[in-house]
Amino acid sequence: MKMHAGGKWIDKDDKIGVVNPFDGSVIDTVPRGGAEDVDAAIATAERGARIMADMPAYDRYRILHKAAEIMTERLEDLGRTITLEEGKVIAEGMGEAARAQETIELSAEEAKRLTG
Repeated sequence: MKMHAGGKWIDKDDKIGVVNPFDGSVIDTVPRGGAEDVDAAIATAERGARIMADMPAYDRYRILHKAAEIMTERLEDLGRTITLEEGKVIAEGMGEAARAQETIELSAEEAKRLTG
């Protein structure tokens, strides 16, 4: 899989294995990020925070609501991924994915308020 940092997808030859702690199997690999990747990610996050701060509340709501919709559509895949990465039973992985989706949806609702 690729790494997303600094607003773009990055692939590198140097990889880290993503290991299932339950059985030790390697479920995927990810590029090994360096200091430059961290710096790019931080700079992008800071720019994004400024953009979001200036954005009308309803636009923030629409973005977060769309993210929650996508998570709902992919909930089973998210739950299975969490299960593999964390070595959890499927019910725990699904529960964690559902809680994450609910948190994004609640954040979307909060974004509509004046203080959101």
